[in-house]
Amino acid sequence: MNAAFSMIAEQKQSLRGRARGLLAEMPPVRSRLAGVSILGHMALWLEWHRAQTVCLFSPVSDEPEFRNPWPDGKNVLMPRVAEKELRIHAVAGPSDLAPGKFGILQPLPNTPSAPEAADFI
Repeated sequence: MNAAFSMIAEQKQSLRGRARGLLAEMPPVRSRLAGVSILGHMALWLEWHRAQTVCLFSPVSDEPEFRNPWPDGKNVLMPRVAEKELRIHAVAGPSDLAPGKFGILQPLPNTPSAPEAADFI
């Protein structure tokens, strides 16, 4: 690993740590508003409107929720971790999700696997 890559990795970890600290201090109502704000920004992106297939993730407890409302008219892909393997699955809606490792919502085991390709991630 070269020095520049190592420095970038350290900066990235530092920024993640600072962001996690700020998110942990954020009141729940503010976090919900942040999720609404994220959805509002996405609604303005032409790429979002053009996308037929989107790949989303479930937030951990201190991250803003941006999957509600569920994206209408889009094929939704989400990651599922089983054992030590991550696979992408097609998800029809929130009822296709259940808590997985660390309590993070992920596709149920019986949801169909999907190609790892999306128009918008």
